[in-house]
Amino acid sequence: GNKLYQIRKPYEKIKVTEADKETAIAELRKDEKAYLMIRELGSWEKVLEMMDILFPVDKPAIRNLEIDNNKLYVQTFKEQDNKDEFIIMDLKGNILKTVFLPVGSRPGVEDKIRSAKYFAIANDKYYYLKENEAKKVWELNIAEIE
Repeated sequence: GNKLYQIRKPYEKIKVTEADKETAIAELRKDEKAYLMIRELGSWEKVLEMMDILFPVDKPAIRNLEIDNNKLYVQTFKEQDNKDEFIIMDLKGNILKTVFLPVGSRPGVEDKIRSAKYFAIANDKYYYLKENEAKKVWELNIAEIE
């Protein structure tokens, strides 16, 4: 396609914290595919050493992007009260509003590589999956975007 225009917005940079790194490492340790890396590299220490180099200083500006009804829904890495920030804009990049929506399940290491996401937006509704570990089921939830 042909580039029509570009949207540039200033944003607050969010640092990657030690807690973020520990969470990523914990996810990696649970991932079955990670054991292939361990076999190849020889030890967790080598894997962790390699990962330390790969951790960025700041998180990206955009976690995910959805388009529905001529609106851009930009999910950021900002969180508040166990909710994720979504900046809603028109197609020219004018901010219509900012909302915080419930945090659903987050993809594991393998799914992040494949760009999996566990939510969708349609007709001003936020549909998200949340794993109920106690019942061993996935639950579909719906939240109105007001």
